[in-house]
Amino acid sequence: MQKHIDRHHMSVSSSSRSVTSDTDSEAEKVKIDAAQRRTSDWNMKSYVLQTRHLDVSHSGVNIGNVLKEALTEWKLPTEHEVALVTDNASNMEIAAKTADLHPHIGCFAHTVNLACQRGLKVSALGRLLGRIRKVVSYFHRSTTATAVLKSKQQQLSLPIHKLVQDVQTRWNSSYEMIQRYMYLEQEPAIHAALSSPEIKKNIRDVVTLSCDDISEAEHVLKVLDPLKTVTNIMCAEHSPTVSLIYPMKAVILENVQDSNLVREVKQAIRENLSKRYTEEDTAEFLLLCAALDPRFKCLPRLEQNEKDEVYGNIERKVLLLGDGPEKVKIEPLEPGTETTDTQALPSFLNNNLPDFPTLNQSEDAPAECDLECPPPAKKIKKSAIEQLLGDVYIVSATPGKTMAQRVKSELENFKKQSSIPLNAIPLLWWKTNESHFQLLARLAKNLLGIPSTSVPSEKVFSTAGDIVTATRSALSAENVDRLIFLKKNRS
Repeated sequence: MQKHIDRHHMSVSSSSRSVTSDTDSEAEKVKIDAAQRRTSDWNMKSYVLQTRHLDVSHSGVNIGNVLKEALTEWKLPTEHEVALVTDNASNMEIAAKTADLHPHIGCFAHTVNLACQRGLKVSALGRLLGRIRKVVSYFHRSTTATAVLKSKQQQLSLPIHKLVQDVQTRWNSSYEMIQRYMYLEQEPAIHAALSSPEIKKNIRDVVTLSCDDISEAEHVLKVLDPLKTVTNIMCAEHSPTVSLIYPMKAVILENVQDSNLVREVKQAIRENLSKRYTEEDTAEFLLLCAALDPRFKCLPRLEQNEKDEVYGNIERKVLLLGDGPEKVKIEPLEPGTETTDTQALPSFLNNNLPDFPTLNQSEDAPAECDLECPPPAKKIKKSAIEQLLGDVYIVSATPGKTMAQRVKSELENFKKQSSIPLNAIPLLWWKTNESHFQLLARLAKNLLGIPSTSVPSEKVFSTAGDIVTATRSALSAENVDRLIFLKKNRS
């Protein structure tokens, strides 16, 4: 298995490489999880490289040394940038510097969580959540109250759903607690249950929400609902997400006039989020990713001089990559095969982009299943002279261009392209147009495969929990590493 992954790594040496890492301080065997993620032939792929027992302090230097050992063991080249995606803990920042991994991207899902936690601590909202939490807790610990609630739900023809108890370290659980209380119309059943004689005499410090409370809760849900959607989108593993960080952050920070409570919540979220991704190198990197995503390449929230600076950075990055050996070869079609206008002309000579599959299907499905591609055209057998001289045969002589001229020409043609729809697949656009933007495509392939969250590492903890159980507590750290490696990489 390891040899197979090594061979695959070597075959896509020009594709993007990134590492996600996380630690679990509560596990019996504390682990460092590193996952490599890249695009090969414009398809997203991730592997679990290793899990390590860390029996020393979780300092940034110790974690960084473990990451350096992983880079050495897996022969990940460090002469080019290897991105690191982690949570926003200070020890991870030190670990990134120790392991010389850059850019270091803070997990966007964790960033949104921190901002929402700050919003939920607004005093007025905290009191509202406290009242809802008391009601939910009462029904969770009282079997009699639960039975009465179920009876009232049936009488009122409401969905038979249990109330959701929030976990204060996870903002989305507070969102789900309010949503279940409000939007599933459980409030009438709750009020009826609390007013029933069977449980009314046992109620202590539990009150139903007033009309003003219900109105405020509905307004808060409208604030949190887009953030819930953002979290779900950014945790996708089969489409690029790093290019979404810049536009998503800009949308969240937009100011909207609302009620006093909603303004307080938004202001708290805005103040926390506005500090994130502001380092010069990180901000420049995220703008590069957004500009190379054909959905956001127009960079609508920037002034023209700022856009020119971003595209100038792209030009310099492409020149630094050099004119590598990777070439895109287009095989000839069989004589008589019909071609559409899009096939006959390069896409930058006409503004009509081909129709792209969209992301309406589940993000958990493999990327290949989202595409309904026609069967590939049959290759014609080459003659002996074509096999010998095909690579050097020139149809017509054209003036040669320097590397800088080619990059500038590709960049100008790329900027002239129309942006693709938001729900289109950017990697498919690049796969379709790679032959027309060979130099830019190399940089896009390097950057767009980087994840915006550390979700791949978080998922490893769930797998480890299934492997290390009470009946298998004697497993050594080495065997745990092997079992997780085989479990996550067998497909």
